[in-house]
Amino acid sequence: MVTPVKPRFSHVWYSKQGVIYFIAAGTPPEAIKIGCTTRNQLITRLRAVHGMNHRDPALLGVIAFDSMREAESMEHQLHVKFADAQLRKPWTAGAEWFRPDPDIINFICENTTLPGSIPDFPNSAAIHGYYCWARSSVCG
Repeated sequence: MVTPVKPRFSHVWYSKQGVIYFIAAGTPPEAIKIGCTTRNQLITRLRAVHGMNHRDPALLGVIAFDSMREAESMEHQLHVKFADAQLRKPWTAGAEWFRPDPDIINFICENTTLPGSIPDFPNSAAIHGYYCWARSSVCG
């Protein structure tokens, strides 16, 4: 008997509200992480990046989506768009980190917002209090 292979993520996971996040490491940014997660998990992701980084991380902005499927699709498009600034080869560990290229900075400043401006965004006050201190210095 052949055991069916479970998909990596279930349909339920893909249907959750997603977010693409842009995290700066250092001030001014030495690197920028372009990643995605569910809205409920953003604060957990920020804490994980904080614990694994030698620089204090700062959330520069987010783009909210109705589903993780949409968020993952856009994340991939952004990785392709900014591939020239990617610090590591695509599909390898650390491939979500990019040089703070002016095109990336401009994209963040023109297309993202902070979680507090998105209605009912989970943990927005805690996220803002700990992680949103650098956006004004990057975006003006």
